[in-house]
Amino acid sequence: MPDLSAETAYLFRHALLRDAAYQLQLPADRAVLHALALELCETILGELADGIAPELARHARVAWQGGKTADSRHLQTRELHWSWVAMQQGKARNDNDTVITFAGAVIESTVASGEQRCDASYNLANTLQRLGHWKEAAREFTRLSDLARKHDQPVHEGHAIYGLGYIDWLSGRIDDCDRRMDEWVEFTRALGNETEMASAMLALATMRFHRGELGRALELFRQWLPRIQTTADEAMLTRNIFNYGIVLKESGHFDEADRYLRQALSQARKLGTREYEGKILGSLGTLLTVQGKMDEALSHFVEAMKIARGIGDRRGCAIQLTNVGTVYQQTDRTEQALECYLDAAREAKELGAINTLAPALGNIGLACLVLGRPQEAAVHLRESVALWEQMKDATWEAYSRCSLARVLRMSGDYDSAEAELERADKLLEGTESWLDVFLVRGEQAHLALARGESAEAEHDAYRQVYERLGPAFEQTAGKDVATFEAAMQAVKAGAKLIHGARRETLAEALVKVIEG
Repeated sequence: MPDLSAETAYLFRHALLRDAAYQLQLPADRAVLHALALELCETILGELADGIAPELARHARVAWQGGKTADSRHLQTRELHWSWVAMQQGKARNDNDTVITFAGAVIESTVASGEQRCDASYNLANTLQRLGHWKEAAREFTRLSDLARKHDQPVHEGHAIYGLGYIDWLSGRIDDCDRRMDEWVEFTRALGNETEMASAMLALATMRFHRGELGRALELFRQWLPRIQTTADEAMLTRNIFNYGIVLKESGHFDEADRYLRQALSQARKLGTREYEGKILGSLGTLLTVQGKMDEALSHFVEAMKIARGIGDRRGCAIQLTNVGTVYQQTDRTEQALECYLDAAREAKELGAINTLAPALGNIGLACLVLGRPQEAAVHLRESVALWEQMKDATWEAYSRCSLARVLRMSGDYDSAEAELERADKLLEGTESWLDVFLVRGEQAHLALARGESAEAEHDAYRQVYERLGPAFEQTAGKDVATFEAAMQAVKAGAKLIHGARRETLAEALVKVIEG
């Protein structure tokens, strides 16, 4: 045992004696001690008492539970006050344990108002959802719904509907999610609250985006986002600016997406909302990868992953692991990429987050293909396709089927590859995901070459792309330079892959087609 100074030994003995003396006290006597401690701290510290809110809440709780104090009601009120302060402080610091503990105390309080109990339940449900405890979160959102109806808090009743729908989406229960989203929209419409109605429509826009309905998502965002610019709280506004930035990015409006995402990042940092700061950094990172800025993208992903780990966001951590792996794969570090994808898939599988598991499995398949393991690649890609199909995400399902077709083609199974491409093509009908359509057409051309068919098949494949997408490119030219340049790069990259020595001539011809 190490040597202790005389002072340390004295303090240690004092602590032991104090604890022993406390344990010998009757509950009623302990209650008096805690009531005195609470009064003393509040009187001496004044406003500084906020710094020890959790301790003061516990003093008040033990004091009134002792049962023999004359002012039990007053002590319960003080416990509620300090529990509320502690919960809000925990929320601001992303201290999940503190939020869970003191939100629970507020909900259980017999002196809390209905609004306070609903607010606490909402905070508790959101915290549980972020931590990946989705069953517990669903139970809490259900309790929130009951509390909201009991205490006439319709806004919170709407939040409960949305929260349950979001968990359905995370868990891949798409039909249930759709039903709840429709219910939420109708509920807010009947409520007559413009801000809540706008919030519901913007959430619907985000869901439409996840279904591959980019045009409809953009339309809803442009219609409803301006309506909350002056009425919504800053957190809601930040969240929706971020979601709009993602939709713009996936639609190819890169300059506009960059502007909105950076605006959202600035606001998230101002508000101290670390969860959204991490999410936005990740989205900016994916935008940088499209622009070829891999080192900068990687730093964004790593920072986002640190934030996710720091706040206990396991799903966010898995998403950023997948993003890091993507950078590794695009910079010819495939084995490192595969490790990231496997870790992400493991985390997502433990959480039951199939919308995070699906892309990780797809990336595992592509990495296995690069490493010369086509059979493994096909297995993982089929698993990914099945999950996207379950989630009814047409765009991602089509992309995964296109990747699977590539593996099948390289394995010599041309008929199966053709079947996958036909399904992918059908899924993309009516979408505005030009890049995914381009990939499908490119893979169809690869398949035609592999079968030894005439070069006319290549021209037909590309001609179909530009007959369908040419007008969109014409509208883009001169308005959003980044989008147009990215489109041209995709054209040239595809031409180089497929047409060999004739690539520049074909690329020039395609540009002429687009320019009209």
